[in-house]
Amino acid sequence: MASVTYNNGKGAILKEDFDTVTLKAIFLDPAYTPNIDTDIYLSDITTSRATATTDVTLANVAINVDNTDNRAYLNFDDFETGILTTEFNAYGVYISTGVNSTSQLVGYIEMTDGTTTPKTFVSIGGNNTVTVPTKGALYIA
Repeated sequence: MASVTYNNGKGAILKEDFDTVTLKAIFLDPAYTPNIDTDIYLSDITTSRATATTDVTLANVAINVDNTDNRAYLNFDDFETGILTTEFNAYGVYISTGVNSTSQLVGYIEMTDGTTTPKTFVSIGGNNTVTVPTKGALYIA
């Protein structure tokens, strides 16, 4: 499955002031398949959280407009996974309210090996850096 922007997340991106929200990432089990129509809140996907992982607060969140490709990108800094002892191949991005049932899902980002091939990360007692693409993690066209 390729990276996707949840349908309700598109609306959230358009209405939110990203200077005033807390954006977080949740590491997802490789078995999770996003449903862009019915996955709306963090509570819809918490059962798919990668085992023994902790959500990460994303820094320097920005919306970047690309007039050449006619897209608006959601961008943030690269981030560390922390010490993991589990597999994950994707992460979800959400607007955190501190309550799972009201924290709006924004997108699902599939990790790749620099191609379109999904890559499963296995971190045994080590820290990984998740590299965000130069233009941004997600876009609206």
